[in-house]
Amino acid sequence: NGTNPIPNETTYTNTDPSSNADLLYVRVEDANGCYRIAELQLLVSTTQIPQNFNLLYESCDNGLVDNDITNGIATFDFSDATSQIEALYPLGQQITITYYESEADALAEINAIVDISDYRNVNSSFAQNIVVRVDSDTDNACLGFGEHITLRTINPTPNLDPDDLVLCDDNDVGNLQEVFDLTVNETYIFNGDLEVSATYYTSIDDANAASNAILDPSQFENTESPQTVFVRVTNDNTGCYAIVDFEVGVNPLPDATTIEDYKVCENGTDGFFLFDLSTKTDEILNGQDPTVFEVTYHETQQDADDLMNALNLDYTNTSNPQQIYVAITNSVTGCSISTMSFNLEVMEGAQANSDGEPLIYELCDNVGDNDGFGQFDLSTLTGEVLDDQDPADYTISYHDNLGDANNDINPLPLLYENTSIDGNPTNPQIIFVRVSNNLSPDICFEVAEVTLKVNLYPEFELDELYILCTETNDTEVIEVPPIITTGLSETDYSFEWRLNGTILSGETSSSIVPTQGGIYEVTVTDVVSSTVTMCQTTKSTEVIESGIAAIEAEVTSTAFSGNHTIAISVSGTSTYEYSLDYGPWQFEPEFNNVPGGIHTVLARDLNGCGVVSVEILALDYKKFFTPNGDGNNDRWNIVGIDRQPTSKIYIFDRYGKLLKQLDPTGPGWDGTYRGVLMPSDDYWFVIEYTEPTTGQTKEFRSHFSLKR
Repeated sequence: NGTNPIPNETTYTNTDPSSNADLLYVRVEDANGCYRIAELQLLVSTTQIPQNFNLLYESCDNGLVDNDITNGIATFDFSDATSQIEALYPLGQQITITYYESEADALAEINAIVDISDYRNVNSSFAQNIVVRVDSDTDNACLGFGEHITLRTINPTPNLDPDDLVLCDDNDVGNLQEVFDLTVNETYIFNGDLEVSATYYTSIDDANAASNAILDPSQFENTESPQTVFVRVTNDNTGCYAIVDFEVGVNPLPDATTIEDYKVCENGTDGFFLFDLSTKTDEILNGQDPTVFEVTYHETQQDADDLMNALNLDYTNTSNPQQIYVAITNSVTGCSISTMSFNLEVMEGAQANSDGEPLIYELCDNVGDNDGFGQFDLSTLTGEVLDDQDPADYTISYHDNLGDANNDINPLPLLYENTSIDGNPTNPQIIFVRVSNNLSPDICFEVAEVTLKVNLYPEFELDELYILCTETNDTEVIEVPPIITTGLSETDYSFEWRLNGTILSGETSSSIVPTQGGIYEVTVTDVVSSTVTMCQTTKSTEVIESGIAAIEAEVTSTAFSGNHTIAISVSGTSTYEYSLDYGPWQFEPEFNNVPGGIHTVLARDLNGCGVVSVEILALDYKKFFTPNGDGNNDRWNIVGIDRQPTSKIYIFDRYGKLLKQLDPTGPGWDGTYRGVLMPSDDYWFVIEYTEPTTGQTKEFRSHFSLKR
């Protein structure tokens, strides 16, 4: 009957608290009074899971599935949870219980856990809450929902990264076996856990099986180096365990070698000499890395054993000969050995570069790409090295370090290229020349420095191409005039310019302003780095001439055609592109579908020398106007007709009544007749004009709309 509607339809409370539905009725009526009736059932389901109901399942991570007992992922069987939850509901109630990893999945009823008797907590290690959802099989109502199951992995959680144990091979040198106390890491491994204990093993399988444990971990002797020790950390209450491993290793002592006596020659010697003990270091190390192994020198064996009172590397002997004791220490491991010694002895010897004039060998870069590498002919230095000594009595060799020169090893080839560090040249590079007395070449010799210097050629870049604008109009986008510049200092370098192979007299600056096209070439000489080499670089570039266009444009379509065509013709020395009314640029010299009106046609030099433009008229008329006083489209006229002041324009209403004769140079019709606003309608016009494409006098009739 459409009476007694429920007033609180958005906050309605049901009246039947039983499992039966409340029955309501919905009336839908249209504007004509026609209606339909529908029945609406309201049902409210209830949950039987108490808020504090929670089931806890614990499991050890035994690693049987993933071979990892430290990641907190284990296998759980919580299938008995179903019967415990069913017991919370009335006997015989038809329900379905499902389990989920997240509330979102449970709400969406997706990704339910399939097998709760063999479940692995791969997405939540160590602890995971399981969401329970209980649904009525009768009305699909949700009868229970929430995190009521907790899974927990109860393995110990020790620190997994204890320090490795390392000793020096002091006992029975060479066998790399020592006695270790493995328990020194226990406090760190236990990580404050007071309910765990440790047993030690030499294999992971034994540690997992808890078999063949090391009997006395405080007196463990390794059988290999390095050797991995596995610690089984067991919870004394649950029996769950974790395995931690670390390495024990024995560092070898530095290698000892027999050291040759250090003998020097001195002209007019008194038996005492300032020895450079560092020259013995390479021999003592015998191939061991000098960045790892440190050599120290001592006056007594006890000082060498105790690594005390190391001598300065620049050392003057106190007797002749004198015994020196040596220790080698590994700076990484701290292990040392001190069983070596040698004698210092002073003898008479030879001279190298006795006049003291610096030995400097310079050349221009002659290897690679001006990168500081050069090839030197060292044989050309013989006269400067020997001075007044007879070449027949001496042997000359060159070495890249003082140690090699003193030990007469690794002589450099006479055609020698300077070295590099990480790909970069050593420049200048110091090498050493050794002059040996042929009577005692291994003992009596002298070493002098030689400086090898590779002077670079001047480096600069010229653009491959420069544009010389022959004419401009202040729209150019390139430098006018162009400047060819080396960018180099006129103090440090001299410059010689040529055009098409001919020297340009008076052009000695680091840059030049070209006045004509052609091939420009510059030779740059380094006048500062060296007066010996005066290295030069020559480079060239091309200058081409370009300029703005002379442009003409014409409308090739007839007046009042609606869509017009504008054709462009240009003349000039370059290549050009075109734009209509400052729109996109194009290479095609023609524009189609151009609306009526005055248009700007532009031509742009592709080389950047500028833009020229010309205006052109496409004669046409407005199809409508809106004389509403808003300042926009308030008057009607023929677009561009002011350029034909002798034209005649007549406006008629639809019945042929003459309303207005327009002045071609005036503002146009304002939509009134004798001061009265004309209504919205179509109006006709007749125009007598000169056709731009032919010059003929023509008449055109059409109509337009007035809109208010």
